[in-house]
Amino acid sequence: MNFRQFIQVFQDTLIIIPVVLAVAQVVKCLFPIPKPFVPAAELKIDLLFSIFFNRRHDIIAGLIMGYLYGYAAIGVMHRLKRRGFL
Repeated sequence: MNFRQFIQVFQDTLIIIPVVLAVAQVVKCLFPIPKPFVPAAELKIDLLFSIFFNRRHDIIAGLIMGYLYGYAAIGVMHRLKRRGFL
C-alpha cells in the first residue's frame, strides 16, 4: 500500500462515514422516513458519495467501498442508538 492509497482509506473512514451520518440525520428530520427504511437511506447516501465523489474513475471500486462504508455507518448508528446517544 502506497501513501496515496493510505490517504484515500484514511479520508474515507474518518471523513465520509461521519458526513454520511450527519446527512442521514438531516434527511430523517426533513422527510418522514419510516424507521425500517433509515438504514437503506444511509446506504444509498453512502453509495452516492462513494461513486460520485471518491471513486469517480472506478465504478466497481465505488460500489464495493460504498457498501462497506455504508454498512459501517449503519453499525455506528445502531451502536449510538443502543448506547442512548441518539
